[in-house]
Amino acid sequence: TLTMNPPKTFSGHLIDFYVSQFIEQSGLSLSPLKSWSKRGLIKATSADINMGQELLAEIGLDNTKKLVVIQPGGGSKHKCWHLDNFLAIAKKLTTNDIDVIFLLGPAELERFSDGTIKEINKVAKCLTNLPLNRVVGILSCADGFIGNDSGITHLAAGLGVRTLAVFGPSNPIVYRPIGPSVTVFID
Repeated sequence: TLTMNPPKTFSGHLIDFYVSQFIEQSGLSLSPLKSWSKRGLIKATSADINMGQELLAEIGLDNTKKLVVIQPGGGSKHKCWHLDNFLAIAKKLTTNDIDVIFLLGPAELERFSDGTIKEINKVAKCLTNLPLNRVVGILSCADGFIGNDSGITHLAAGLGVRTLAVFGPSNPIVYRPIGPSVTVFID
């Protein structure tokens, strides 16, 4: 059986911990992966990209500008950067002629008031409660992604999207997103 949490003395990424356990317990003669963080681990299909382009067209965006997706939430409120910070970044990006989309899932819709969501919509387009395949479609069309330590941030990084991951109480050495172009910001 795999141990889910590394010991406090562990200083690598969680993937390294899981892979080493698998190798040890499988009895197979395998060597650990050395280049897992240098490439996108998830490949978008042409259908994913086409769906993303269609969704962008439906909300009035085309592919002539760079696109940054912001996902300001996460499952754990104490791990989330303040929304005002994301709004300030979005305002700066739009003044530099970059399209911005906010993705809001169930946790954000529960956490944010209607007034807060209206404030987000004043700054940038907002997509809510998208199924995961549509999120992949949008991310596959993005030039950049900004988000907290959340599943969607890990998905963006895994797709190879240039990702800025905001970390609070979690240890980014162990839990940072994996991808070829990830920057971790510690709040």
